[in-house]
Formats: sequence, C-alpha cells, structure tokens
Amino acid sequence: MAVLRQRWWIPAIVAVVAAAAFAYVGLRPSPPPRVTAYRQMTSDGVFKEIDGTDGVRLYVSEYVGTERWVAQMAISGGEPARVPMPSPFFQLFDVSPDGSNLLGGEITTYTIGPMWILPILGGSPRRVGNLVASSAVWSPDGQRIAYAQRGDLFVAQDDGSGARKLASVPGKVLRPAWSPDGRRIRFTALDEPRSSPALWEVSAEGTNAHAMFPGWHTPPNECCGRWTQDGKDFVFASQGGIWAVAEGRGLLRLARSKPVLLTSGAIPFIEALPSKDGKHLFAVGVAPRGEVVGYDDRRKQFVPLLSGISAEYVTFSKDGHWVAYVIFPDGALWRSKADGSDRLQLTQASTPTAFAANLADSYVFNPRWSPDGTEILFYSGGLGRLSKMYRVSASGGQPEELLANLNQVKSDPNWSPDGKRICFGGPSGTAVPLLGPNIHVLDLGTQTVTDVPGSNGFFSPRWSPDGRYLAALSLDSSRVALFDFSTQKWDEVVKGTFMMWPCWSHDGRYVYYIQGRRSPAVMRFLASNLKAERVVDLKDVRLAGFYGASLSLTPDNQPIMTRDIGSQEIFALDWQVP
Repeated sequence: MAVLRQRWWIPAIVAVVAAAAFAYVGLRPSPPPRVTAYRQMTSDGVFKEIDGTDGVRLYVSEYVGTERWVAQMAISGGEPARVPMPSPFFQLFDVSPDGSNLLGGEITTYTIGPMWILPILGGSPRRVGNLVASSAVWSPDGQRIAYAQRGDLFVAQDDGSGARKLASVPGKVLRPAWSPDGRRIRFTALDEPRSSPALWEVSAEGTNAHAMFPGWHTPPNECCGRWTQDGKDFVFASQGGIWAVAEGRGLLRLARSKPVLLTSGAIPFIEALPSKDGKHLFAVGVAPRGEVVGYDDRRKQFVPLLSGISAEYVTFSKDGHWVAYVIFPDGALWRSKADGSDRLQLTQASTPTAFAANLADSYVFNPRWSPDGTEILFYSGGLGRLSKMYRVSASGGQPEELLANLNQVKSDPNWSPDGKRICFGGPSGTAVPLLGPNIHVLDLGTQTVTDVPGSNGFFSPRWSPDGRYLAALSLDSSRVALFDFSTQKWDEVVKGTFMMWPCWSHDGRYVYYIQGRRSPAVMRFLASNLKAERVVDLKDVRLAGFYGASLSLTPDNQPIMTRDIGSQEIFALDWQVP
C-alpha cells in the first residue's frame, strides 16, 4: 500500500504528457499542400474558362475573337468539342452536382440574361422561372441556385421560386461558389472603377457577409474561387498564380490562416477547378501574344502590318507619316514612323502577371494623335485605382496627367478637331452605383469640364473629324449613338449585340465598329443616312488584346486589328494535400 501511495502521481504525469502530445499534434497548423506535376491538356491556343466537371468531362467556355461557345473534353485530356446550345448567346455557369444538367444564361450584352437549365443527355431546356443573372451556381444538393445580378447575390429554388437577396456589395458580383456542406457561398466582388477584385463570403441564410482576406493585398486582387469536393480546401487565383487556403482538418486541428501559393514558373494561371476525386487541379494557363494586321481589300484578307509586331490600338497621325501603338501584353506606349523605323518608347511597361489577371498596373489604352501631330493622348488603367488620362510629347518625355484633381474615372479621351478640347468618358464621382453624366468635355485653355447632356446611358466617346458629332456606345454595348452638338441631342443609330470600338473614318463619312457574338464582323454606317453595312467578316478571325479585341483604321480607312497568335490552355496539376 505504501508503494501504491508513493506512485499515485504516475498516471497523472502520463495523462499530462498525453494531453500535451495531443495538443501539439491536434492544434499545430497542417502542412501546406503542394503541386507535384504539371500536364498540358489542350493545345489549340483558344481562350478558355473552366465552368465545371461531372467527374468524367470538363465543361469549358471558349472564345475566338468576339465569338463564344460551350465545349466539353475528357478529364484525361484532348481538344474540346463544341456542345450544341439553344442560343448563340448561351453562357455556361455551372454543371449540376449529379452531372445531369448544365446551368447557364442567354447573355446578349455585358449585363444579365434569362437563366436556363439544359439536360446533358437530351431533353428540352427549361427556364429557371423568370430569373435573370450574370453568373450562377447550384447548391450541393442541386435544389437551389445562387445567382448574381450586378452587385447583388440572390438564392432561389431551381424552378425560380422563393428568390431572396443574400448580399449586396459595391461593384459587381462574379463567380459564386457554394460550400460542399451547403452553409456558405463565396464570390468575387469586383470594384469596377478601380479594377480590383476581392473574395467575399456570406452564409447561405444571408448573414455575416464579409471580405475573406482584408489587408492581404492592398488593393485586393483575388478571383474565381472553388472548394475541393470534401470542403477541406478552397482554391483561387491571384497575381497570376493559383492559391489554396485550408478550411480545417479534424478535431482541434488548426486550419492554415493564410493562403498558400501552389503554382510557380513562367506560365501565369488565371483560374483552377479541383477534380471530383481531389487528386488534380484543372487550371487555365496563359501565354498572350498578338500580331498587328491590316485588312487588304484587294486580297480580301488580313495581312501583317508594322512587320506583325505584337501590339494593339494602332493609330496613325493625321498626315499618315507616324504611328502610335501599345505593345501587347506589356501595355507600353510606343511611336514610330509608318514604316516602323525611328521607334521610341513613351511609357513604362506593365507586368506579365498583371496582364494575366486582367488587372494591368500601368496598361495604356486608346492612344490618339493630336491634330498637329506633336502629342499623343491616352488613358491608363491600374489595379486599385481609377483610370487616368494623360498626354505625352511625341518626341518623348514625362506624360502629363490631365485633371489630376478630378476624382472619377477618366477614360477614352479624344481630341476635338482643332485640338483645343478633349472629350472623355467616366461616371461622375466614385459612388456605387456609378451615376452619370458619363461623357464630358475638357477645355484645355480654361481647364473647365462640361457634361454632355443626356450622356448617362453612354460611354466610349469618339469625336467626328468635322467636330459636329460624338459617337458613343450604350452602356450595355447594344447600340451606337450620335450626339449632335448643334441640337444637343442623341440619336441612336444602329442596334446589335456586343458592339465595340467605334471609330470614325478619316474623312468623317463613316463610323466603323465591331459587331460581336452571333455574326461577328467589322461594320460601318454612313453618317449621312445612318445605313449600316458589313465590311469584314470576323467569323474565322482569332483576335487578341487586353479586352479581347480592338479596332482602328489605316490612312485609307482599312481596318486594323490584333490577330491572336498566343495561347490559353488547360493544364492538369497533380497536387498533394495533407
């Protein structure tokens, strides 16, 4: 009995040691996952987005120029094959959890459209009630749908009933993702004026909406997240790489609190989808490159221009002797003589990873020569800041920012024919939702700004060579309109789908523009009678550029574009998750 009394403390010590060991093992952060191998699955170079998988096939959206379609491919690899859709405007959002249906929207503009459910193995498509959306995702049980309308996130039953709002954010809701346990929804909140995306989370009941990584990057730069099938990890894109954050593993074991970078090397990646079995990530890697081409009306085809350099936004001086352009995808402004000689760089280049995330830090857009040929006007976008407009001497030097104290978006600047004024676009102020007027005129002599009447519904202004009109696009890119300075009124001229890049012919007779989606082409209308006609068919032309395409004109009014010779491929990444 004495011995037993003397050793009573042994079990206590064993218990303490065991508890300490359990705490060390159970509470220590789990080791990070890592990618062990990369395998390229496609090689067609076409722009792609990964929309979902049924465990056997990947469903993707592909782009050539302004045309878009849905395709499928085996998860083992091979080139994507087109999937027939009920409408050329169908945009795929998600694949149902059981792999039997596709969820998408009929999107004819940049905005929203009616939602549809399409049986994969045949059957009639059905509308999701009267709901419209820009993106959407199924719940894990396939009974509900979370969907986005501009800056609002909603949830409804899959027949469209019981719709209710879950969250609202300043900007635009993109790419919602539902957690496997059904409790949370994450999405990308895009601050459009500042081109800054951030990942947000809200409960499936609509409570506790919050940014996921406040202060991780300033400004935020995260996009397009998805959970693994078991819900233990969440992967997303940021700064040209794929990242993962753990959601917790087992009793008392701490999750990693910070995202872990999974990818490395020269290829930037812009999104990833975990496989159903959890062994792979299907990711989109990009290698952007373009070739400047001009349309040869005699040969009826595009031919290399400026020796086919990788550039966009090519613009000629009024006398046709000089040319300015933006290197693609670096984003730097250059000028040279029309034959390509006497080249001079006028601005700094952006970074490849910034372009890969579509968030260039110093990309130049829409350069314009002054009427006297001494200066070049442009605007520049940047991650986390409002776009700004500048002018720079054609002989080089420091660009001068215009209206530096005006706190709003300043984009698409164009000279008046006499060079004394500049028109530009951008909603007045910075509040969300963004409010008009959207088009303004700067008097360079007095430094005063006046708003163009009735411009709330328009953007991307272009001044006519005779100074009488402004041509502009409607906010949903479905119409081209003319503002007549003499009458102070707008006249909507032509209607279509996904219209882009209006530009005046040098003689002021025509307005050229790109018509996209259903029947892509370079179009033009005669300013005197407003009759539209097709100039160049773009159905089989692959286009490139920061925004996917651009349009300008040679001195003899032939279209100039950037042909895509880069690649955007799907890779399978083997990864190990502790």
